[in-house]
Amino acid sequence: MTADYDTAVRQHRFDLLLNDCVLVALIETVDEGEQLLVENVAVAPRFQGQGFGRMLLAHAEQIARDLGIGRVRYTNERFTENIRIYERLGYAIDREENVGAAVAVHMSKAVVADGL
Repeated sequence: MTADYDTAVRQHRFDLLLNDCVLVALIETVDEGEQLLVENVAVAPRFQGQGFGRMLLAHAEQIARDLGIGRVRYTNERFTENIRIYERLGYAIDREENVGAAVAVHMSKAVVADGL
């Protein structure tokens, strides 16, 4: 892992999902002005497959609405399963980019303001 979490914790938003004081999942988002970046979604292994990741992505969409941001974006290496999950949730591939030995897939989803 190469992420600088000391900086991230100060500069990004982290929302935690707890169940009886046990950390189930988290989402890290970054307000980029015109877009809300989903930097990280993590679900503890024993809680995976129960919809918590989808719940947190819906939460990110609400954060974007609350901030008046019309788009949520996500970038990750080309993991087929992740891409399928995001596509099922309405995200589309914007572009792919070679980054060293990996390929980054940039995806996004338009977010409609509440009441429209």
